Amino acid sequence: MANTKEWSPGVAALLSFVIPGAGQIYKGSIGVGLLWLICVIVGYMLMIVPGVILHIICIYKAHSGNPYKFDPEEPRPETHVRCPDCKELVLKEAVKCKHCGCKLIPQIWS
Repeated sequence: MANTKEWSPGVAALLSFVIPGAGQIYKGSIGVGLLWLICVIVGYMLMIVPGVILHIICIYKAHSGNPYKFDPEEPRPETHVRCPDCKELVLKEAVKCKHCGCKLIPQIWS
């Protein structure tokens, strides 16, 4: 895929090691990253053990999972077109729009 974004699990883990939640923000989950930052700070303020445990979990979560993983079910220009009436996405092979019932001309070869 030409438009896939690249990310590094090592960079995400390192960022979360230095600043809790920064790895999640680097992956594109700003809200989750800020939540991790708050939770780890509160954990450290309560006692050192909960803070360390939360920090380790935060680093692991930043390292795991690809936020840009290709989803084969996601509509793409190669597989879907917009209905001329309701403008919803439908399969190129569709003969009828599933949203509004409009008759379509299948676009198999385009």
